[in-house]
Amino acid sequence: MKTLRGQISVFLALSAVLIFALLCTVLEAGRCACLDYMAGQAAASAVESVFAAFHGDLLDRYGLLACHGADHGTEDWIKTAASYAEKYLAPGAGTAYDASDRLGLFDLSVKEEKTVYITEGNGRIFAGEVLTFMKSAGLSILIQEAFSRLGLYSEEDGLSLLQTLQELGSSEDSSLESILGNFEELKEQVASLAAEGGDEEPGGEGGEAGGSPGQAGEGFSADILEQLKAVRENGLIALVTGSAELSDFSWRDPLLPSALPAAEKAKNADYAEAGFSLGEKLLLGEYLLHRMNCYTDEEQAGSRYEIEYVITGKNSDKAALEAIAARLLLIRVGFNFAYLLTDAEKLAEAEAAAVLIMSIVALPELTAVLKWILVTAWALAESIADIRCLLKGEKIPLWKNKTDWKLAALSMDSEQASGSGRGISYEDYLRLLFYLGSGEEEMYRMMDVIQARLRLWDGEFLMRDHMVCAELSLTAAMAYLYIQHPAFGSLIEAPESRKYTKKAAYGYGRR
Repeated sequence: MKTLRGQISVFLALSAVLIFALLCTVLEAGRCACLDYMAGQAAASAVESVFAAFHGDLLDRYGLLACHGADHGTEDWIKTAASYAEKYLAPGAGTAYDASDRLGLFDLSVKEEKTVYITEGNGRIFAGEVLTFMKSAGLSILIQEAFSRLGLYSEEDGLSLLQTLQELGSSEDSSLESILGNFEELKEQVASLAAEGGDEEPGGEGGEAGGSPGQAGEGFSADILEQLKAVRENGLIALVTGSAELSDFSWRDPLLPSALPAAEKAKNADYAEAGFSLGEKLLLGEYLLHRMNCYTDEEQAGSRYEIEYVITGKNSDKAALEAIAARLLLIRVGFNFAYLLTDAEKLAEAEAAAVLIMSIVALPELTAVLKWILVTAWALAESIADIRCLLKGEKIPLWKNKTDWKLAALSMDSEQASGSGRGISYEDYLRLLFYLGSGEEEMYRMMDVIQARLRLWDGEFLMRDHMVCAELSLTAAMAYLYIQHPAFGSLIEAPESRKYTKKAAYGYGRR
């Protein structure tokens, strides 16, 4: 009797099991690779879709890319990103909505890893966005244009000029109160002169020395008193603007970016670049002058003196303009006084007037002191005339010569003075003042201006709610389908699912 061994059948059965296991492993590996790829794509697509909804007006009006991130703890960007991820991983009905699919996806979660808002980084994140925009316009061209407007030829010239302006603005002797305080003694002497010798004819050596300058000296002294009285009682701004109607806009708003707590401003400080080079300050200045308005620009709704506010930080338009006028006065007095020291003819006129006045009051020992007081007063009156011209849109050179000097023969009548037709304008002086300021504070004030302007059209707009960079992590779990089955659950000690975690980040101009 022949025995049936069945080796082939057993071999085929065992081979079929191995082949089936291999096929299931390959299929499972394909599912895993598919989900791994799709999870990465979903994470990247989700964060990029969030940033695709950038603020249109912010881009159109100010050239900045930023998208809405959160509304003070309510609906935020990570929830929006999670909804995008669910749609990307589950097209159609979708696995996230309990529909059947071949991936077997479940337990999808999206978590926020980092969010960088435009108001963070101590102002340098905002500055980075501005510089990215400005560099797209041609870095070398913009820097060269800024230099040429100021009459400079190199970065060394620019640094030298800024150092000179810093010295003029920081010196205690150059403060407005110090300048005006120097004339207290002169006021007393002139008042005494008017009371005691007003009806007398100048005579003696003083009259001979004075000649025609003596008449100019008397008128000059009276004009000094008028100038000082106007500045002290009405303020400098009334003296240089006259009857012009000034803006009454106020910057008292607790929602402004500059009012943010210091801790919130300092977030993500390591993300931003440290400090500003002169070239970067030049670009930021060009952005400020081209995107914001100042006193000499056409009137419009809202703040009219935005650049003045950025530079000074005063809480009203009028206060900001007055602070700018005071700074310009200090600069102009310094340069005008320096010019007078080089003009022997004008020094002789001042000395002749001093001799005349001191001979009348019988105090010849004070002639030298009075001479320099008169020279400083002449520089002050010329400077006030300069500011009037600048606010009219005319140009004034930094360094003057005989042709550029307006007030001749010790005259204080600066009402009819006009610009020289050459030099730099009011906007260019604002450039110089901007370069001297604190970078961090100016950046937040620029954000104040942008927010205030956009809130005229969108009352809910807040700079603090808009982000420029973000990172998320997406976690998705997939149940095993081909290599584990409930029938073998007790035989195979393996997890019931496999998890994938993918991170994705996006930033405007950065990756």
